[in-house]
Amino acid sequence: MKCTDQRNYAGDPRSNAEINSIGEKTGTCPPVDTSGPSRGSDGHQRTLVGKLSYLAPGKLIVTPDNGGTKQAFMVSNATRILGAAAICSDTYGKVTMDSKGYGTSKCTVGQLEKAAKTSAVTVRVTLDSTLGKAETIAEKYHP
Repeated sequence: MKCTDQRNYAGDPRSNAEINSIGEKTGTCPPVDTSGPSRGSDGHQRTLVGKLSYLAPGKLIVTPDNGGTKQAFMVSNATRILGAAAICSDTYGKVTMDSKGYGTSKCTVGQLEKAAKTSAVTVRVTLDSTLGKAETIAEKYHP
């Protein structure tokens, strides 16, 4: 089984492919790299899945699929952004996703904001709810 299916690597700056490759080579899943975006140390981390929309430079909104309240949040160069196809994909234009259908290609804030302006991309956003900052944004692939 892939390491990314065994452990939560949210906030780890490495791609899922890199993490899984380490696990395949060594036979052991690597520890989560905490040198990436900071986590809410007091349990204020939450995850939302829904449609992504653009609000302003560095500010986006996710509208939860479950009908919950829209959540605005900030993004920065420290945010881990993972695309499958709509936000970005690998250099060969192929769909890149993990076993749960979430993107694995590292994307830029500019690519994310461009995709958000379409209001057609579904994402999983992990945020530090006390700061309103996104730690990880992963595109949910849909053909």
